[in-house]
Amino acid sequence: MSLLKRFNPYTLSDEVVDALATGRGEVLHDALAEIEANRTRRPAQHILLVAPRGFGKSFFLRMVQNALRDRPGIGFALLPEEQPNIVRPALFLSEIRRVLEGRTAAEVGVRRDLGPRAWEDACTALRAAIDERLGPDGLLVVGVENFDDLLRDVFADPAAGQQLRGLLTREDGRLMLLGTSTTAVDGDPAAPLYQAYAPFELRRWGEEDCLGFFDRIREREGRPLLEGAARARARAIAIFAGGSPRIATVLYEVLESRDAESAAAALDALVDELSDYYRARLKALSPRARAVLDTLLRQGEPRSQSEIAALMGASQADIAEPFRELLTSETLSGGASERPGARDSVYQVTDRLFAHFYRLRYFDPEGRQPRLERIADFLAGFFTAEEKQAEAEKLRSAGRMAEAAVYERLLAGPKHLVLPGGETPAARVAASEARLAAARRRGDREAELAALFDLGDALGDAARHTAAIETLRDALAMLGADGDPRRTLRALRWIGWSQGRMGEPAAAISTLREALSRAEAAGNRREQAAALRLLGWSQGQMGEHAAAIATLREALARAEALGARREQAAVLRLTGLSQGAMGEHAAAIATLHDAQARAEAAGDLLKQAEALCAIGWNQGQMGEHAAATATLREALARAEAAGDRREQAEASRFLLLFASRGGLGLPDAVDRLATLLGHKAEDENESEWPALYLDHALSLALPAGQGAAIGQLVLAHADRFTDLFMANRAAGAAAGRIMALVASQGRAAAYGAIAPLLQVLASSDPLAAPPPLLPHLAMALAEQAKDPPLLRDIADLLDRLAPQILATEIALLRARAIDLEHPDDPAALERSDPDIAAAIRRLRGTQEPEALFRRGKPKAAPKRRKKGG
Repeated sequence: MSLLKRFNPYTLSDEVVDALATGRGEVLHDALAEIEANRTRRPAQHILLVAPRGFGKSFFLRMVQNALRDRPGIGFALLPEEQPNIVRPALFLSEIRRVLEGRTAAEVGVRRDLGPRAWEDACTALRAAIDERLGPDGLLVVGVENFDDLLRDVFADPAAGQQLRGLLTREDGRLMLLGTSTTAVDGDPAAPLYQAYAPFELRRWGEEDCLGFFDRIREREGRPLLEGAARARARAIAIFAGGSPRIATVLYEVLESRDAESAAAALDALVDELSDYYRARLKALSPRARAVLDTLLRQGEPRSQSEIAALMGASQADIAEPFRELLTSETLSGGASERPGARDSVYQVTDRLFAHFYRLRYFDPEGRQPRLERIADFLAGFFTAEEKQAEAEKLRSAGRMAEAAVYERLLAGPKHLVLPGGETPAARVAASEARLAAARRRGDREAELAALFDLGDALGDAARHTAAIETLRDALAMLGADGDPRRTLRALRWIGWSQGRMGEPAAAISTLREALSRAEAAGNRREQAAALRLLGWSQGQMGEHAAAIATLREALARAEALGARREQAAVLRLTGLSQGAMGEHAAAIATLHDAQARAEAAGDLLKQAEALCAIGWNQGQMGEHAAATATLREALARAEAAGDRREQAEASRFLLLFASRGGLGLPDAVDRLATLLGHKAEDENESEWPALYLDHALSLALPAGQGAAIGQLVLAHADRFTDLFMANRAAGAAAGRIMALVASQGRAAAYGAIAPLLQVLASSDPLAAPPPLLPHLAMALAEQAKDPPLLRDIADLLDRLAPQILATEIALLRARAIDLEHPDDPAALERSDPDIAAAIRRLRGTQEPEALFRRGKPKAAPKRRKKGG
């Protein structure tokens, strides 16, 4: 049995405390220095140790107790962690004396109501005990857990608070308080203990602290130190623990048992233990801060402040104050975004157990979600691909489909999977590179080979496909011709997948044919089915859809022989995509419904979402826009439940497309654009999705009065909307919708729709970059509008907002208004600037305006993404 079973610092021996002490050396040194100084310093300097629950405050008190064990003239009285018997101030001093004198609680007689001199009598008795035990110059250090609770419950009365302050600040006092608290308690200058103590903080453990702690435990238990796969699993625990010693301690047992369900049960039990604490933390936040926190956890971490604001339908300024509250309270912590070119920091909940508590208590209070789902971010890094496959098969054979689906979704790879607190692809790459370097230093060939496979997988997940292919080829070379055939097949399949993702389907086909041939020679039916599926996908990428369908039928036969429903669903989805690409939409929809049904039987939410999304696309291509949007709503819901941001983006872009084409309303058009912006693109084509669908988002959002919200998104992600061709197209769509509003609801409604968008866009810093989209909107309105007063109103608005930056556009709008009012008056144009006049003549002839207004040469429209596995 591990020595961490029922871990309680108060019951650990001194030897074990010294052996396990981790990551607190600097704080211990500073605390001991204060204690030594207090031998002669009067009044004594007291210490309050401030840290969240689970950060090792109790253990630190034991460390101090041990360090003072052999120091003459200094005593340490460690009070019990729970103190329900201390109900009046004098009893606090009596309890200190009891512990100093070494008496048990049972030896203390019944305490009756204390008289008016109870405090003075208790002080006298305590000083006498200190003299007796430590001598006339002795110093007593008192360790008090949950000091903030003690102040609230016992010393809240001002008179009692002043009594305590008097004791702690006595010039002849020989008592030093070492308290612990989850929050600072003397921030108010009017508080009785204002500046009566020095605050010490316990920092979060780093990954190496956590790994060192595990190695110390293993040394005590006579086990070998962590190496290879065991160290990789330990690192996954360290990452998930987020610097919390308590979470790391609770999960240590899983290192040996590898029992994921026991890990989930342990975390749930820890949540039960700390629920009151976390509820108090929530209650301490303002309602606005709680709303921001809920949005972040509900929509998925990490996110930038601008993304959170957009999801809430607010501006960054609107949430600045509650966001600052979450940061200063350390509820949230931030870091650099991994999105290429992104400048905003992204944020997540600092305390990962707090996030676990919130999801458990408020998102799934009925416990409908599989327990393993709640720790999927932990499982993603803890188990290797082979172990996930084995766990999935074990659970499926036991009839536990929902739990098996968790592992199967993780096996699909974190290419699109984003889970709160989960390890990002870049972090996986860094961790794999570190493991590879360590294995090479040790000369551990097996660990090096395992690290190469992990690194190749991680690089593919991070869309670094060239590096992934090179790494996997190094692994194959190291394996040799007679190496493990399963590893060889898996490497070839991953290489073929990366080649396909790079847009090299011919190379992918060649690699996958080799993988298929080897799988057939080895009799590995599972790898045969997977290779055939990817081969059919690659053929579809090349436009060879008939050949793709034939290959996929072979893949389906292999998958059906295996009884692998998830694989069947994946194959059928690709078949439906090829049928749709051939214009056979009805047949495609039937195939895709079959794919969805098999994914549902397998309990695979992501595959259901993918199939439904493809059904919606085919319905839209058939002109059934209402049916398409309804289906895509289902797809979006399943993608959100699966935590898959890429499929959420896929469903979102098609919702924008078909709702716009069908003239349908889309109340969450801004949210859908935000989803596209939140998706980490895997290739150049996907990175263009926000700009590519901005025209549809604008045409849907403006009539719904969401111009300001969409403007905030554009402004916050200005670097994503720099493509001139797509900016012009989006501006044209917006102008067209404004003109439609003029016709249907009048000029006032049209101006009310466009003005908030213009105001937000014009609020950008002109020194940082030109206002995104604004020049294009002005040009498109001049081109399409036939309402001179509306053009003047817009020109006047821009003149108030950005008169210098948009001087040319303002002049054009006003000149165009005059031209529309006097179409047959040549003199009207002659009074305009020559460039403005030339542009208006081109508008009259419906020709393209000069580059002066287009501000760049349009590029060719991007190719539509080819769907793949």
